[in-house]
Amino acid sequence: MEYTALISALAGALIGSAISVITMIVQNIFQNRRESKMMIVDMAFKDYVMRIEQAGAGGKKPGVAALPVILAYHEEMLRHIEARTRNRESETEILRREQEMNLGIIEAHEELEKMLVAR
Repeated sequence: MEYTALISALAGALIGSAISVITMIVQNIFQNRRESKMMIVDMAFKDYVMRIEQAGAGGKKPGVAALPVILAYHEEMLRHIEARTRNRESETEILRREQEMNLGIIEAHEELEKMLVAR
């Protein structure tokens, strides 16, 4: 009878410890994801500001990509860096997609302007 209580107490302690460790691991995973996303947003915003400043310094009208396009670029680039698959081909593909997204946004703006002028 005394062994039953001892085994139950030991089993309870082991289960409690395992749940605590699992909880810490899950929290760490989500915290790392959140910090990674914040780092990407910060990096993209700084890139966006730098592109505007550089375009304005040349005395020309800024033709800077939209912030969501730059954000997607940095997110994809970081994904390749973390997966160790970054190479010239992946960088070229990322830049091609960035240009396509930017052209899509420009075309959408032009269509919207035409619609507004037609009113």
